[in-house]
Amino acid sequence: RDTGLSSCIGSYGMGNRNNNGEALISFMSINGLFATNTAFKHPARHRTTWVGHIADPKARVGSKATIAIFNQIDFILCKANSKPLLKDSRTYGGTDLNSDHKPVVTRIRMDNICLIHKKGKRQKRQVKYNLEKLEDPTIQSQYIV
Repeated sequence: RDTGLSSCIGSYGMGNRNNNGEALISFMSINGLFATNTAFKHPARHRTTWVGHIADPKARVGSKATIAIFNQIDFILCKANSKPLLKDSRTYGGTDLNSDHKPVVTRIRMDNICLIHKKGKRQKRQVKYNLEKLEDPTIQSQYIV
C-alpha cells in the first residue's frame, strides 16, 4: 500500500482501485478529505459495501452458477483534520433495501468538536493598486466620464 495515501485512506481499505477509485483518491487528496470506513478494523463482511455476481468459470457449460464479488466502493468522507472525532465506521448487511449496496454508518464523538474546528485569527487581505497604469493615455480614455 502507498504510504502517501495515509492522509486519505485508513489501514483497512480493501481491494484494487480502478480509474474511478484513482479519481476519488485524487479528489480526496486535493480537498483534504478522509474515507472514514477505511479507518477501523472489522471483519470483511462489515467493510465491503457492494455485492455483485459473475458466472462461475468452473461450472458446466449452460450452468447458471455464479460467484459473489465483494467490493468496498461506497465511502463516507470527512475532513482529514476531523479524524480524531471518529469513533467507528462500518457497513450493515442484511438490511431490507432495494439495492446491492450495504449502508455505511459512521459514529463520531461530539465532545471535542469545538477543538477540531476552531478557526484561527483571520488576516485582512491588503489590496494593492497599480497607480502607474493611470498615467497611460489608453487607460485614461477608458475611464473618461
